[in-house]
Amino acid sequence: MILVLIALFVVAFFVSFVLITKKTLRVVASIVSFVALVASLTLLIQNDKYHFGMKEVAHVTTHQIFTAVPKTPSDLLLYQQVGKGTEENVYIYKRHADSKATHTQTDGKTVNCVFFTSDKHATLEVTTIRYEYKDTLYKVLFGLGHNETVFSRNNTFNLPKSWLKISTTNAKKLAKMTKDMTPAQKQAQEMAAKEVIGAQVKAAIMANPKLATDPSAQAEIVKQATAKFQQKAFADIVNKLEK
Repeated sequence: MILVLIALFVVAFFVSFVLITKKTLRVVASIVSFVALVASLTLLIQNDKYHFGMKEVAHVTTHQIFTAVPKTPSDLLLYQQVGKGTEENVYIYKRHADSKATHTQTDGKTVNCVFFTSDKHATLEVTTIRYEYKDTLYKVLFGLGHNETVFSRNNTFNLPKSWLKISTTNAKKLAKMTKDMTPAQKQAQEMAAKEVIGAQVKAAIMANPKLATDPSAQAEIVKQATAKFQQKAFADIVNKLEK
């Protein structure tokens, strides 16, 4: 609407200045149309640069996220540094377990935070502050400018303590280390796992002698102990790479 008004005031100024023959009426009409034109242009500039007629409105959404690196002992949140010599990171994750990986914004208006919590599921809470029109009048007046824009965005990752954070560079190193593991290293890892798992099974039987005659219960203990051992070994490697 403001653009239409500007065009009308331009025409009115031209008509009043050129076509009106009566001097007094021409001067008055020219001044009024010129002032209206300047005022309209000023409002347009104020809206475009300083968001006149708009207000800041916060929108908060929370949804579960999934690791972008499946089939690992622990879920991973990947990050990649934006540019050299900066502390800003882009975080990579999935919105659904079977969807493609996505990442946080790089628009200069976004701040990312990562917290480890006691929650069972990883979530991303997005707080977006947008400029929106104060009322219908301002929207009708400036709506053609499409100035309802993002002022700031805060992405808060709330991760279970079982998750790990790792850079994309170190994730590649980790994959290469796993791929290049020698038979001797694999054997040593298996022996260490058997020793730790065996000790845990013995401790469980000592605490509850009935488990000695319950193969299914022992199998469950072995399963849980194996998962914990793998997660710890995996976490040790990730933490070493991230130092």
